[in-house]
Amino acid sequence: MRRSGIALVLALGVLLSPTFLDRSSRADGPTLRQLLERYGPVNRWVRPGAKADRPWRFLVVGDTQHNFEVHRQVAERMSHETADLLLHTGDLVGSGSRLTHWQQFLEASKTLRAKIPYYPSLGNHERFFQYYLRLFRLPGTHGRYYAFVHKGWQFIALDSNRLYGRRGRAQLSWLAEVLARHPRGRSIAFFHHPPVSTSTRVRMQQTDDQLTPVLARFGVPLIFNGHFHHYERLRWKGIQVVISGGGGGKLRRFGVLRGRPQKLVIAHHYVRVTVERTRLVIEAFAVPGGERIDRFELPVPPIKPRLLVDKRASRPR
Repeated sequence: MRRSGIALVLALGVLLSPTFLDRSSRADGPTLRQLLERYGPVNRWVRPGAKADRPWRFLVVGDTQHNFEVHRQVAERMSHETADLLLHTGDLVGSGSRLTHWQQFLEASKTLRAKIPYYPSLGNHERFFQYYLRLFRLPGTHGRYYAFVHKGWQFIALDSNRLYGRRGRAQLSWLAEVLARHPRGRSIAFFHHPPVSTSTRVRMQQTDDQLTPVLARFGVPLIFNGHFHHYERLRWKGIQVVISGGGGGKLRRFGVLRGRPQKLVIAHHYVRVTVERTRLVIEAFAVPGGERIDRFELPVPPIKPRLLVDKRASRPR
């Protein structure tokens, strides 16, 4: 048993080595090295410490998967927007173990990524996540999940594939820490599997059981998810949930099985968020037509000043 365990560890080490990753898909198209040489790693991030002296925008898209033509249309439409950054809710490609799918993703999003800093999160289709980690040089040190701050707002990318066990507990502990350090009500989370939708899945129950309590406890007002290939807006346990899974994957219709959505549109689309001093304006646009399929607002609460304790006054006399 011990020998088989050692053999398994050695085999995994070979499979995840840079040399194997570079050679493993040559019969299927480009190598990882060729993709990095042609497109470079995605590492263009927002400027740290930027201040919001006027309204600004960010974009959201998800489930681009392997429908190259639709993904290209969505990316082209988004590239005409003026935005500070873009969030991807996961399932960037159809199969994360196939470099040809990554090549299609990089080609379809090339112009968009050159214009707008691109922040991804892991979906279930990024099964072989080592390619994901090599192609994206993500902020922080955790890789599968990370956080960054832009103009007073904290954005948190989570890995909803792994929420149980030791690694799941480590991620949840990290999430609580980064939320505690930032002003309440000024954090937005994005991850693949939603806590609720009009279609009931086991994975959603896992997300709801593990993530929702932490997000609600720290007053996260808004989360973006994917996984389901449509646009959906719901209110769930005090959190505004927006499911944006219409970036290119095959559209699928689901029956209303759990809760009643505020909005449900079966269409390829992307989301645009305008951040103002007192409100967030969230709009969704269909592709290829560009018609607006939803618009709503969320109030932005004022930042409560932290109480400063005078240590001299608290000393006993």
